[in-house]
Amino acid sequence: GTSQSSLTRAQFARLAANAARTLGLTEDVSDPVAAVQRLGLMQPNADGTFDTTSHVTREMAATVLLRMLRAYGGVIAGDVSVLSRYPDGASVADWAKDAVAVMTQYELMNGTAKGFEPQSEMTLEQCVTLLVRICQM
Repeated sequence: GTSQSSLTRAQFARLAANAARTLGLTEDVSDPVAAVQRLGLMQPNADGTFDTTSHVTREMAATVLLRMLRAYGGVIAGDVSVLSRYPDGASVADWAKDAVAVMTQYELMNGTAKGFEPQSEMTLEQCVTLLVRICQM
């Protein structure tokens, strides 16, 4: 079957850390959660703990990937006017607008008929595809 599995933050950290290693941003990914925090790709909770179990939304994934692209390639500005392409563009969180715009402009992430679906959960499959695209840029 083609069951699409939701991605936890721990799984996403591991994938992101490995992509960062591929891009030459880090050598040590033995502790992926530490690696992504060290690189500033993913943030801990306010109390310093790192949430490993909640699922990764599309806008959260876009934000982490934009941080990775900026760490690798420098300044990448998003043109938030592209969000108007999506029927639900206005529902993208303020903190994610720049990232969703960049993912759209570079055709790294696309919407569906419903829109970008920023609060929908990323699947493992989508995330792997995305990171491969980024590593090939």
